[in-house]
Amino acid sequence: MNDTFRRNLEMGMRVRDFKASHPDRFPAGSRSAELIDALNPLLEQLETLAAAQASGITNAREATTAKANARAKLKKSLKAIQLTAEGLKVKRPGVESIFRLPNKVTDQSLLASARAVAKDALPLQSEFITLKMPASFIADLNADIDHFETKA
Repeated sequence: MNDTFRRNLEMGMRVRDFKASHPDRFPAGSRSAELIDALNPLLEQLETLAAAQASGITNAREATTAKANARAKLKKSLKAIQLTAEGLKVKRPGVESIFRLPNKVTDQSLLASARAVAKDALPLQSEFITLKMPASFIADLNADIDHFETKA
């Protein structure tokens, strides 16, 4: 709602309230009483729409925050796997390159990388676990992927 719309709505509400508090100035059947009475349903509708708009803005902000949190959690999980893969390169040279994240991380590339990491880490799961990754790290990564997808 822009300022002009808000001010007009508030003015209409003041007019409605003025008629309610000064009924003697607006005799029944007068043109002014009819106009204000015709204004009442419009004001109610506008108040409902303004509330819906405010609610929609709040919901959009919450959704943006939830998506950002899901993205951060997924990146954190991938980073932990990437760092652990660095430790695996002693026994498996070149393994760290499998778990490298892309330089330009869009939502789609992040999801694609996360799915690839989950698939590629499966045969190496026991080795990751010996380097102190949780036993459920692949399941946790898949849960993070699913959570991020639902927020996208």
